[in-house]
Amino acid sequence: MLVAYKFGSLSVLQPIISLNYVLSIILAATILNEPVTLAKAIGVLVIIAGVVLIGGGEN
Repeated sequence: MLVAYKFGSLSVLQPIISLNYVLSIILAATILNEPVTLAKAIGVLVIIAGVVLIGGGEN
């Protein structure tokens, strides 16, 4: 991760790091059989949309 910060800007990389929350929900649903509620699904979609919009680069 330090290498990523060396070559990329923080404003682009920080939203991508927030995908850890999405990964946590997916792993909890598959491994721990946690229920995925509508609120969790909407939250995942909002996080992914934000990463796509912001993580597009500095162009």
